[in-house]
Amino acid sequence: MSIDKLLEGVTPEVYQRMQSAIASGKWPNGVALSEEQKAQCLQILIAYDEKHKDTEDRVGYLPTKPKGSQPRGMDTPPIRIIED
Repeated sequence: MSIDKLLEGVTPEVYQRMQSAIASGKWPNGVALSEEQKAQCLQILIAYDEKHKDTEDRVGYLPTKPKGSQPRGMDTPPIRIIED
């Protein structure tokens, strides 16, 4: 089955169930997701988002910082070690 054919069956309800299952590690009926199921669900969510959502609304989106700004978590200058 092609990814496009698979994504045709992903309704907003199915999308939400997969998203919740990944977050909780369980399907709505309480059955735990296997590592393979987690990976596959995440791949489906990413592909769905790519096709149906704006960049800023996609799973895992991180806004870019303006050029020349500090990397995340680097709001304070780094500690310098001075050796004698």
